[in-house]
Amino acid sequence: MLSFNFTPGGQSYDHGDESLPQGHVKSSKSIENVSGGEESLSSEINFGDFLGEWDNTSLQITPGAVVCVEAEVKGDVKIATKTIVHPCAKILATVGPIVIGESNIIEELVIIENKSTEPLVIGKCNTFEVGATVYARAVGDNNVFETKSHVGENVIVSNGCVFGAGTRVTQPTSVVDNSVFSGDPLKHRIAGERPAAQTLQIDFLSRILPNYHHIKNPAKV
Repeated sequence: MLSFNFTPGGQSYDHGDESLPQGHVKSSKSIENVSGGEESLSSEINFGDFLGEWDNTSLQITPGAVVCVEAEVKGDVKIATKTIVHPCAKILATVGPIVIGESNIIEELVIIENKSTEPLVIGKCNTFEVGATVYARAVGDNNVFETKSHVGENVIVSNGCVFGAGTRVTQPTSVVDNSVFSGDPLKHRIAGERPAAQTLQIDFLSRILPNYHHIKNPAKV
């Protein structure tokens, strides 16, 4: 069972045996890794003041994020600064909440959905390309989900991974850092370095998108 210790704003959500500083999320799970066998994964993602007072009732957008009104965002969702959500993307907190860190790019026709009662925490500097579908239990930093890639439930994505165009990763897996998936049948290798952050692209989209699309207002919507 994947468990999260959630302590935003001094409140406790599914709190375990140890307490974390304010604004930390800790996850742990024993799960089969991509090379077979059992692996115990424990990761801590720190969003600091971004988490703030999680009210569990609405969409919350931090100033500096750009979320187009044509995007479909449902349920308890919080989006950090400098994250870009394109038109026709879907972010669906169907059961549990979704927490999206800063400097992510979520392109058209992407679907990010949380079907679990546990929070889906997405780190920073991830790129979700057109038509990607992600139902993962957790996503770290600096990952790329290429066009029409698919990541199933019970998959934990760490850092610096690339899911190639059209690939499908569906088995319960803890994906190790810098993993690259490609082809059909699926191939897996470890890259020498993780993908670079899309800082210039985010700056460009932050200026351009508001000229052509209505943007959701920041803070509580």
